Amino acid sequence: MDWQEILRNIRQALGLKYVDIAKATSTSISYVSEIGKGKSKNPKSEFIKLLIQELHINPYWLFLGVGPVVEKDPPYNLPADNSLSHRIDFLIEELTEIKNQIS
Repeated sequence: MDWQEILRNIRQALGLKYVDIAKATSTSISYVSEIGKGKSKNPKSEFIKLLIQELHINPYWLFLGVGPVVEKDPPYNLPADNSLSHRIDFLIEELTEIKNQIS
């Protein structure tokens, strides 16, 4: 799955527009639009972290295509502090490594 398809699936699953994703991830509408149109192939890690944290996007689906798009009760949705950011960074690294091993 490329990022264009990922954003399309997120938008469909949550009924969101680019502007909604931009607000949730503290990015510009044009940045989200570039990703959604396939112009930006590799979003910033902060954008990915905020998709997981703010929109409850399942990181296993995001990186491996496994499970639902959205987690209703995510185990990684903890109070916003530095440890959450570190945990999401670790999760992203682990899932990227797994994805690379299967590719």
